[in-house]
Amino acid sequence: MASSANQLPPANPKKGWLSIGVLCLIITLYAYSFKLEISTLSLIAENVISLKIKPVVIPLIVMMPAFFVLIYGIYQRMHGDISEKSMRRGLFVIIGCFPLFLITWWIYSWQLSDKLESEGYSICHWYSGASLGAPEIWLSDPSYCIEYGYLVRIELLEWLKQQRLSGKKPSIEVFEKQLEFMLSEYHQKYGA
Repeated sequence: MASSANQLPPANPKKGWLSIGVLCLIITLYAYSFKLEISTLSLIAENVISLKIKPVVIPLIVMMPAFFVLIYGIYQRMHGDISEKSMRRGLFVIIGCFPLFLITWWIYSWQLSDKLESEGYSICHWYSGASLGAPEIWLSDPSYCIEYGYLVRIELLEWLKQQRLSGKKPSIEVFEKQLEFMLSEYHQKYGA
């Protein structure tokens, strides 16, 4: 009788399954992002012109236990066989993952920057995203980082990617001509 006093009533199954589905989708999307990030990091050895690195993706792996605890907790709550003590333990795991993630992110970003700089890459702040967690753009030659390229950076980076996929490595002169062409299209389109 005392143990049933600590039991929580069952949750709404429809909401529970929806929450579990959303969490599973998040885990699946994270796995896909993780795979893409690993394949991007493998390009370092090929000395490609540009790398689009998302330093937050790899460290997010330490948050995965929190998602699994949430899924388990929601499932248990739907069946009404979860105690307050069990919920507190789960909450401790979830809250504990967050500072661990921040520490891992900081260490990983620092080590990744060192690795990229030792391989001859430099970060291009003009092409990198401004928000926290946005991709960082690293270039094998700082001459490719042109301030006014900021306006067409997405198109420019996509063009560099297409060049890499077709086996070409454009010179700075070719790059600057492409940039000028993209900027003229931008100014025609937006009248800026």
